This record gives sequence, C-alpha cells and structure tokens, in this order.
Amino acid sequence: MKTYIITAPKSCPYCGSTLVKSTNADGTYGVDIICENKNCIGIKKSHLTFIISKACFDIKDFGESTVNLLFDNNIINSWWEIFDLTIDNLIDKANLTQYSAEKLYYNIQNVKDFATGEHILFSLGIKSIGKIKAAKIINIIGSLDDVNIDDNIINQLNKEIGPESTKSFINDICSDENTAIINYFKNNNFNLSAKKVECEKLSDSLKDIKILVSGTLENYSRDEVKKIIESHGGIYASGVNKTLDILVCGKNIGASKLEKAKKLGIKMINEDEFEKMLK
Repeated sequence: MKTYIITAPKSCPYCGSTLVKSTNADGTYGVDIICENKNCIGIKKSHLTFIISKACFDIKDFGESTVNLLFDNNIINSWWEIFDLTIDNLIDKANLTQYSAEKLYYNIQNVKDFATGEHILFSLGIKSIGKIKAAKIINIIGSLDDVNIDDNIINQLNKEIGPESTKSFINDICSDENTAIINYFKNNNFNLSAKKVECEKLSDSLKDIKILVSGTLENYSRDEVKKIIESHGGIYASGVNKTLDILVCGKNIGASKLEKAKKLGIKMINEDEFEKMLK
C-alpha cells in the first residue's frame, strides 16, 4: 500500500490570505484550516451557496453558476443583497432571459413568506448553531429584534443548547457584521420572531384560486399584491403551469410567459379586472 503525504495549503486560493487553524468556542484549535479574510470572495460565494441550499432558504432555480455570476460581475457584494435584486438587474447585469429572471426573482422574494427568526439566525452561519439549535434559541429569546442577553437567558441557553454553543452565539450575535445583517432584514420587513406572521383575512373572494402576477402593476408592488391575494383567500403562484388558474398581466410582461399561458389555456386578466375580483 502506498503512503501519500499531503501538505496543507498555507494561503487561500481565492484571496491569497494566510490560512489559520479554526478555533472552537472554548478556545482550543479545531481540525479545519480556514481563511479569516471577511472580504474573501471564496468565503462569500461559499456562504451564498449555503444560503440558497435546501439546508437553509432552499431557493429554487439558483445554482452555483448564478452565485459565481453575481459575485464575478459585481452585481452583489454580500449574500443578503440577493433580496435587493430586481428583474431588470437579472436581465441587464446577469444576462438572464426574461423568463429566468422573473422565476429567480419570485423564488428569492418567496423567502419572505416562510422565513422566521430561526431561519435568519441559521443563515448567519454562527459556529455550532444549526437549525435545531437556532429554533431553540429563538424560542428562548423571542426575536432577533433587539436581542437582550441577561443571566436568565444565558441559563436557559446553557440548558437547551449547551455552554459551548451558548458562548458561540453570545460572542457572534452582536458583532458589527451580524448586527448589520439583522438590521437589514428588520428594515425590509422580514419576520425576526419565532412565529410565522399570518396575513389579515379580508374576504374569500379569491378562495383557493391560484394566481400569478407578471409584469409591473400600476397600483401595487410585488409584495403588496401577494399579500392582497392571500388576504382574500387566494394562492399566489410562483410560475406558469397547468395548475395556475389566473395570470394577471402587468406592463412589460414577458412574451414567453404569455405564450405558455395561452398554450395551457390559462385565463389572463389585466390589473383593473383583478381589482374587480376583490370586491
């Protein structure tokens, strides 16, 4: 049997920074060799790949090639900036087709529908804080909005997730970087608490009707029209397929989407017709 000697790399292949041994929450060295450069493009790409994966936000139609494209073309500089992307950004800067840009945009925005404080906490990538521990932490502290760690909270955390993970959470949650990320999600109306926020029920005029809005509406933003559909009992769809009931056509709707809706025999209406359905 041959024996191979593997020499550990000394510098990061992405940014050239010196690599160091990882450290555990108790201060001892870990087994990994890591780059500590916060601006390392390799780390940023790796984190976004984790963010879009099934383990985290599970954003469909968002692959590694798109991750590389967004960073390599300076379309984004930090992973959370994907929530600022517009359809025009994805078409003009990322060179996606209208259909692909709309699909990816809606899939990214759909994160707002299900994300709670535990998802946001897990997305920060704090060492030793996985999904289960993130959920336990949010249940104890209530919300990531204005985190207040006192002795009672520390005792509960020690009991539920262990002293090492508690120390890791406390050390990292109030860092400048994580504070900026949490404030971003707060300012963009993400749910930072443990419970999913249900929209106010206004009527059943759209009960069980699956609706997709494509193009630009005059009176509603994308988030607003989605909430309106759900508050009237409807189901907001993410794409054109045979299960779709109605396609609301705004300005600059993609030709491919119109063509597909016609082939499937889906009912198509304009913004005025949509508003009449709400009454």
